[in-house]
Amino acid sequence: AQQLGPLVTKMAQHARSVTLAQCAKAAPKQLPELLRPPTVEMPPIMLWVSQGGSPDACDEDGVTLLMRQINAGRAPVAERLLQLRANVDAQENQGQTACWGAASRGHDRVVRVLISARASFIADNNGATPVYVAAQEGHDRVIVTLARARASINDHTNAGVTR
Repeated sequence: AQQLGPLVTKMAQHARSVTLAQCAKAAPKQLPELLRPPTVEMPPIMLWVSQGGSPDACDEDGVTLLMRQINAGRAPVAERLLQLRANVDAQENQGQTACWGAASRGHDRVVRVLISARASFIADNNGATPVYVAAQEGHDRVIVTLARARASINDHTNAGVTR
């Protein structure tokens, strides 16, 4: 039984690879379940893209692969997705961008990666900017990083609240 362990693992990896390749060809803009966990590693992502999957693939809520990695604070994976031409300013259904998500979670390193990729500081559908959500959540380092990148710290929400 112990000898079967590595073989079963290898077979499962092959099955996942075949599934990703099939999904990439069938629906390149639809994010497959295998790439939705925030801890997905680079090999499956690279397989997805090499088989025709879009680095901008998203789920039913408009959340992209880049956003999922950003929200988990995974700067190296995010950098690679940006190198693969993932849209740094893509917005999900609520209008939130990867920068907005990173700022709201206090992921300063990821915010810097996004700034290097020329991310815009877009407000969500409620008018909340990345600076506003960082301030709301008490992420001072992120606020400083955004301010140094010339993000406006004087924007207002749709409710007229200064950020």
